[in-house]
Amino acid sequence: MATNATFPPYEMTTDAGTIEGIDVDTAQAIAEKLGLELQIDDMDFDAALLSVQQGKADIAMAGITVTDERMAVMSFSDSYATGIQSVIVPEGSDIASVDDLAGKKIGTQRGTTGYIYCSDDFGDENVVAYDDGLTAVQALNNGQVDAVVIDNAPAKEYVAANPGLKVLETSYAEEDYAIGMAKGSALEDAVNKALEELKADGDPLEQKAIGRDALVFIVNEENPVQSLTQQQLRDIYAGRITSWKDVGGADSPIVAFQRGVDSGSQTLFKKLLIDKGDGQLMAAPTELAPADMGGLVDSIAEYNNSANAIGFSVYYYIDQMYSKPGLRLLAVDGVTPGNDTIADESYPLCNEFYAVVHADAAPDSPQRKVYDWLDTDALQKVLARLHTLVTRGTAPDLMICNYVYEHTEDGTSHTVRYTNIFPQERLFTWMHVGHFRPDQNLLMHSVMYRTEVLRKCGMVLPKHTFYVDNIFVYQPLPFVKTMYYMDLDLYRYFIGRADQSVNESIMVKRVDQQLRVTKHMIDCQDLDALKGEKKLRAYMLHYLSMMMAVSDIFLLLDGSAEAKEKQKGLWQYLREHTSAAVYRSIRFGFGGVTNLPFPKGDAIVVGGYRIARKIFKFN
Repeated sequence: MATNATFPPYEMTTDAGTIEGIDVDTAQAIAEKLGLELQIDDMDFDAALLSVQQGKADIAMAGITVTDERMAVMSFSDSYATGIQSVIVPEGSDIASVDDLAGKKIGTQRGTTGYIYCSDDFGDENVVAYDDGLTAVQALNNGQVDAVVIDNAPAKEYVAANPGLKVLETSYAEEDYAIGMAKGSALEDAVNKALEELKADGDPLEQKAIGRDALVFIVNEENPVQSLTQQQLRDIYAGRITSWKDVGGADSPIVAFQRGVDSGSQTLFKKLLIDKGDGQLMAAPTELAPADMGGLVDSIAEYNNSANAIGFSVYYYIDQMYSKPGLRLLAVDGVTPGNDTIADESYPLCNEFYAVVHADAAPDSPQRKVYDWLDTDALQKVLARLHTLVTRGTAPDLMICNYVYEHTEDGTSHTVRYTNIFPQERLFTWMHVGHFRPDQNLLMHSVMYRTEVLRKCGMVLPKHTFYVDNIFVYQPLPFVKTMYYMDLDLYRYFIGRADQSVNESIMVKRVDQQLRVTKHMIDCQDLDALKGEKKLRAYMLHYLSMMMAVSDIFLLLDGSAEAKEKQKGLWQYLREHTSAAVYRSIRFGFGGVTNLPFPKGDAIVVGGYRIARKIFKFN
């Protein structure tokens, strides 16, 4: 098989140098069906196409789209996947839709349909072709092009790995992927038969409902309309009702906001409302289709004639995550959305969400363990206790449970519990907290905050940044006044995979993101203001010290002169942005253990890290 392994998740090169991805798995399954051995050759995209044309490769798979031009020189199998061409732009770019690409420099991968489409639509002079998608994205980061057009799946991968970039909600084009072969290849019928069998075999799935949410509609609180019927909502979004006076409101035009065509809320909106009626939906102008859910909420709140605006979201998001003052939820068919009306489904636009697992997943596999965990006594006990506490009006600011490390490399596990630190099954405060061992920090896996705590602390996590869970379990702590601990193994963390963000090699590559998070933690709290809460201050000092140590270790593992300068810079940043007392506590405490200012100090630190890693298996 000829491929171009720069197209995640279809084909990509692992740290170990092997090639994996959707296309590789598909090709391997076909080879097994045909009794053949799969051999993969990585090359440029154009070279992969040419390779099958010249008979040097039996098949080509690299997210290849069938076009008339390609069909003239090669054969194709039946389609096995659908791709979407998407647009990547920098955050803050003035490019908001495909139409805005006119007159811009557009980066593409050479020979792909993205290159063909952009050349046809915007002229060859405005399109820059690169050998692979990664190089095109690097050019975008460097300001050499204004946008990159590439398949949606790799686009998401590239954006996740490059802070400051985003994928436009509006897609460029949809296309079918197929397997390329030489004209008249004897394999064509056999490959199609194998694909048909694979589709027929399917991959049976198990699923179960694990929660329920609802589609809700938002208006400004100044709008006199309190309730709309489902049919009235359909008529509004089809353009048949255009004035609020027609539904009992003022004589003013209705400004109906939607989301992008590929967004989850738009899909839910169509599923629950539009498709259950006549299926008609007017296209929203660009300015009425914000790129993200928060943007939609902001737009309705800030619209010049805000009483005219209407939009939609999901209940949990608008109620718990991103509420705005001055907005109100509409009743639908006379029923107001709320926890009770969604729970009993009296609100008409409810939707269940599901956990799904492969039916043949092994009992000891990570996915089966997680799937089964959703029915465990631990989860049910925690939910029942929270319900009781909320009903009594004694809901804690922080609920704490144990978590379990499941080590995938050797099938072992160990539980991090807090029985020596916290009182069990009663409300307590920081004055009741015991001593934390180095391996007993409060991590994302062990905590559940009362929503109001997160609102009060003003936490804003840096965008496109890994390791922000450390901020999540640090910045809100001064706002936590009451806690509750249950000695239950609630969360299972499957660790040890090569592709995880906490894998050592990946953390070394992403050390700049670790530094960004650590600096954020230095800045987000004044630890001297907590001198009256000694145990809280001591814990936060301990946690910040650990973050300094983690940053030091991965800079040492990098080993470059640049990394050494970054290490010095981080400690200087701590000195300049904290008091002398805080700096001394960290420098001469746990955090300073990884910064030994004497010969062979770095080697001792790395050696100690290796021993600790072997014992505790934390990455």
